[in-house]
Amino acid sequence: MHAFRSLLPLLALAALSACAEKEVEAEDTGTDDTQDTATDTADTSDTADTNDTGDTADTNDTGDTTDTSDTSDTSDTDTGSSDPLATDDDGDGVSENDGDCDDTNAAVFPAAVEVAGNGVDENCNGLTATVDMTCHGVDADADGAQDAVTSVRIVGPWWGWGPDGGPNASDNGDGTWTVLFEDAPTDAMEYLWSINLTPPYENLIDDMQGGGACAPITDYNAYANRQWAVGSGDISDTYASCTPCGG
Repeated sequence: MHAFRSLLPLLALAALSACAEKEVEAEDTGTDDTQDTATDTADTSDTADTNDTGDTADTNDTGDTTDTSDTSDTSDTDTGSSDPLATDDDGDGVSENDGDCDDTNAAVFPAAVEVAGNGVDENCNGLTATVDMTCHGVDADADGAQDAVTSVRIVGPWWGWGPDGGPNASDNGDGTWTVLFEDAPTDAMEYLWSINLTPPYENLIDDMQGGGACAPITDYNAYANRQWAVGSGDISDTYASCTPCGG
């Protein structure tokens, strides 16, 4: 009995030690659980990545949808509009696409009867000859400034080269003047332009000597005359020059 009592303190100490170890293990276990919980909580960052709405926004990007639905091109190719040149504006039965040379005048169309000398090309087989006078350079009164233009004509062998023998041009109001031939010539036409009914006429000799091509009837010395060829279309000239004003 005495021996058993002497062991009690040792047993009590062992019991206390065992309890202390269990408490320590319990604390360790709590720490580990906390770490696991924290780890599990941290794992939610991966969940956020898999639900990343940045990629979703990209796949649903409406920027491209707007581009593919662009209606600006549709307005450029409006199928509801008709070709204005295909419309018979003056009601004569012929549109500009069909050869009407003045779709504002019902008396003018390709099969119309030509009225000679009225300044109108009724049957649309005429010829217009236009000349730019803005840089004509004529200074007949020697005052240092080019003269005002009051009259412009085409002159040539058909009219005896007289200053008032050829057709008179009309002022277009923009520095250009135009002669209308109600019926286009049926032969090649040699000609020059005259200003204010006074010779000498435009001089193209220097231009031809310099390599110009607007006055093919020339000896490169005494004369250089223009020529219109049958079928070559309307005439557009610059007075006394083979190049446009400012060219």
